[in-house]
Amino acid sequence: MGAWRWSAADRLVHCLPIAHQHGLGAVHAALLSGSHAVILPRFDPERLIEVADRQQASVLFSVPAIYDRLLADVPHLLDRLRGLRLMTSGSAPLPPETALKIQEATGQIPLERYGSTEAGLDVSNPYEGPRIPGTVGLALPGVEVGISQPDAETIADGGTGEVVLRGPQVFRGYGTDDDRGAFIGGWFRTGDFGTIDEETGHLRLVGRTKDVIITGGLNVYPLEIEKVLREIPGVVDAAVIGVQSQRWGEAVTAFVVMTDGATQDLNETLQSRLAPHKRPKQIIEVDEIPRTQVGKVRREVLESIALRPN
Repeated sequence: MGAWRWSAADRLVHCLPIAHQHGLGAVHAALLSGSHAVILPRFDPERLIEVADRQQASVLFSVPAIYDRLLADVPHLLDRLRGLRLMTSGSAPLPPETALKIQEATGQIPLERYGSTEAGLDVSNPYEGPRIPGTVGLALPGVEVGISQPDAETIADGGTGEVVLRGPQVFRGYGTDDDRGAFIGGWFRTGDFGTIDEETGHLRLVGRTKDVIITGGLNVYPLEIEKVLREIPGVVDAAVIGVQSQRWGEAVTAFVVMTDGATQDLNETLQSRLAPHKRPKQIIEVDEIPRTQVGKVRREVLESIALRPN
């Protein structure tokens, strides 16, 4: 709340489910500061903007999927969000191209941050200072962030590895008899892979440990491929998963949402941008990427699509 300059004068609007930490955290901040909150029961692009405008909202909590829908469905109304002093993004990675489009439409880059149910909010791009698209920012006051290499008992200064956290806000355990896998040397293992930029100190997420694709014995991070796909003209959205393969162990499989009439040869572009083992063995066009209420990709649904008989 201090890092984001929250005060009693703020007026929060969001439509996130308060059964999740993201939406509930916003309500807690409003209650603790004595400010005003308007929680919409569901996401409707026009309704969200209308309420934010009418309520003279100062803070909007959101997720990447909502920003994408706003850009796609009501781009002509986004100018009405210029009165917000703070727009946040979380629960899933915010594509840099989406962040920059929102900045052009509203005057500010959404403040991307990172947290979890087990540890609350931990990392944030600065409220004042450079917000770097594609990163989740710096450790918040009182929080320590590190990178753990596989099978190592020490925390690394650099490289790519599992993001670990410690601080007074981290939970003590899952309430089971065996929490050994959740911690390493007093650090909470988040299950996310990331790297800390040596120049800026910003944390950049590259994927979930459970989502890493092992193909031909090599690790592939879906976020890297999804970023490249979204930068190709005609690609509206993308998701990448590993599908069981007798030859590869897991085959890199991409799902894309394309604009009407798009004729871009995705394979040709990917050949020039990705190493051979990272290139999708299959690209499937879908009408939309299935996501949860907070914007996380439902990978089990995509896997069922990939395994569906032709």
